[in-house]
Amino acid sequence: MDHPEYLNNPLYVCGDSYSGIFVAPLTRKIYDGIEVGDKPRLNIKGYIQGNALTDKYIDSNGRIKYANHMGLISDKIYQSAKSTCNGSYFDVDPHNILCLNDLQKVTKCLKNIRRAQILEPYCDLPYLMGILQETPTNGQSVFPIAGPWCRW
Repeated sequence: MDHPEYLNNPLYVCGDSYSGIFVAPLTRKIYDGIEVGDKPRLNIKGYIQGNALTDKYIDSNGRIKYANHMGLISDKIYQSAKSTCNGSYFDVDPHNILCLNDLQKVTKCLKNIRRAQILEPYCDLPYLMGILQETPTNGQSVFPIAGPWCRW
């Protein structure tokens, strides 16, 4: 309302991470407001979500399948966990020992993998120090930029 000069600009509602919970519903409210004639009329074009949490249960369960598809856990471990956990890896029955054992294997495989950025270095200091000790002394680095970096 304070800046009517921007009303014709295309509007995209955007967010990542936890904002995935409210980006789509907020966008729906904007569209619904346009349909009933709410003012000001926004020039909504859509929404964008990056690495967004959308449903805690579905997203958490999808991580195991994704890890398998990315080659981070073997087909054997994935198939066993899928079978013993009945495809549900979140809020597991504490009496389902076979599932819990399989999930321990999954956790071990993913120990040094960053959940949000699987291709970036894990920013655990002992892990980084180990990489630094393995870095060739001829000036080349295992990192694409000089020295280790982390997204904190």
